[in-house]
Amino acid sequence: RVMLMYLRSDLEKQDLLFIGDDDLTSIAAALTGLPRRILVLEIDTRLVDFINETARERNWPHLHARTFDVCQPLPRDVAGAFTTACTDPVETLPGITLFLSRCAEALRGPEAALYFGLTTLEASPQKRYQIQNILLEMGFVLTDIIAGFHTYLLGWEESITRNFPLLQQGPLALNPPTAPWYTSSLVRGEVVSGPHPKERGAAILDRTFYFDEEA
Repeated sequence: RVMLMYLRSDLEKQDLLFIGDDDLTSIAAALTGLPRRILVLEIDTRLVDFINETARERNWPHLHARTFDVCQPLPRDVAGAFTTACTDPVETLPGITLFLSRCAEALRGPEAALYFGLTTLEASPQKRYQIQNILLEMGFVLTDIIAGFHTYLLGWEESITRNFPLLQQGPLALNPPTAPWYTSSLVRGEVVSGPHPKERGAAILDRTFYFDEEA
């Protein structure tokens, strides 16, 4: 992911924002020494503490993490302050609209870049069509969709037994998968107008934010 940012000129001397960073891409980016500034907005205080402690240990004044709940308004000092934004949103339409809106609001203007992950398991072609329209309405053009870019190592009990009980109850005995099977595409968008976030201010979250017929 960091290498792709570099190849697309979204890393060197750029201001990077991560909304959520449970895979610590911010630290990988900081290791290159290329970004001008990296800010992580993360709800998990354990990750915030770990990122900040790593920055102190390595004397990285350009890397900082802050506690942030995506349902709260974007901090004023973050709005319009970044050239690259990265997130890995929930894949319901209300959820992804809010995450992408927060990223859009943080971006400085034309040529700023947005990166996010999108699965095929939780996002059908119809949903992807709707997401693409949301991005167009916010002023982005899609430049890259790299299929299977991310691979998630999920346990059998967590990913199959709990979420797909029919596979356990069916007539055939199924063994745990021997290869990673849950993947997502990496999507890159670039601002051509605005950006124009669809959601601003505080959001009220309910079940539809996390769950739909696909997610």
